[in-house]
Amino acid sequence: QYYFDAQWKALKSYANTRGVEMMGDLPMYMAPDCADVWGNKDIFRMDEDGRLDVSAGVPPDAFSGEGQAWGNPLYNWEKLKENGYDWWMRRMRQCAERYDILRIDHFRGLSEYYTVPEGGTPKTGCWQHGPGLAFIKAVSDMIDESGSGLGVLAAAGEHPARQGRPDAQGACRARRRADQPRAPALGRGDGVAGGAGCPSAGRRRTRLLKKG
Repeated sequence: QYYFDAQWKALKSYANTRGVEMMGDLPMYMAPDCADVWGNKDIFRMDEDGRLDVSAGVPPDAFSGEGQAWGNPLYNWEKLKENGYDWWMRRMRQCAERYDILRIDHFRGLSEYYTVPEGGTPKTGCWQHGPGLAFIKAVSDMIDESGSGLGVLAAAGEHPARQGRPDAQGACRARRRADQPRAPALGRGDGVAGGAGCPSAGRRRTRLLKKG
């Protein structure tokens, strides 16, 4: 890891001097047996032994009549909120050091996420609310305070830009395909958002861009 880190920094520096930006991909969820999960069980919805009562997935849709059970641990967003989402902020800072552009895979999970009960199936799952705008504000504040050089938060799909976020340096911009269902608004607290029949609002992308 040490050698890779040194080599990556050299490669990124070389690319940047030639006008090439490096883009990273940050997965929304973690593998259940990874070090991040086992070292931070308190911020995931699991007991002290790592047993899950719910896990990530998606409901039945046009791609799969049975839905999908991914098996990833879900975040305990209330616990994370208590310390200002510190674990996520450290994760984002590390990515800011490694990449010029950052895409958060399955960004929709910050608005709402689908839960599959342990021992159940995706058909018996339900939507629950994510951290919403409270998390987006924490990221924005971290960027401003750290001076990390990150400036623009953008998403393909519905986004807090529709809820009064600025549109310039540090702007939020959004686009939605005509065939893509409208996503639920960000900013609500935790709680059940619907049953197994809730439609998926599609994939979301977030980019953190360097200020020019």
